[in-house]
Amino acid sequence: MGPEGLLAFPLNEYFQQHEVGLQNLCNLYQTRADAETEACEGNLCGLERKLKGTEEQLQKLRSKLMPLLQKVQKKRDIDINTDDELDAYIEDLITKGD
Repeated sequence: MGPEGLLAFPLNEYFQQHEVGLQNLCNLYQTRADAETEACEGNLCGLERKLKGTEEQLQKLRSKLMPLLQKVQKKRDIDINTDDELDAYIEDLITKGD
């Protein structure tokens, strides 16, 4: 392109079109990011519900396990006050059994 061609080139129009294209691209990425965020938030809510249900189920099992352990161990003096102590006691029983 010669000097006359460069002078005649519609530079302003070119940059306006380029800017519009970049804005469209940015909007597309933003739309995709928003959709992904919404999907992840929905997934998170479902996982939080599932976690809560699992924790409740674990707590019920732990509460049923204490009387069973007392029967099996033929001890009434098992001193367990927390879930962590119960977990450690069970782990110790399993380890001894191996």
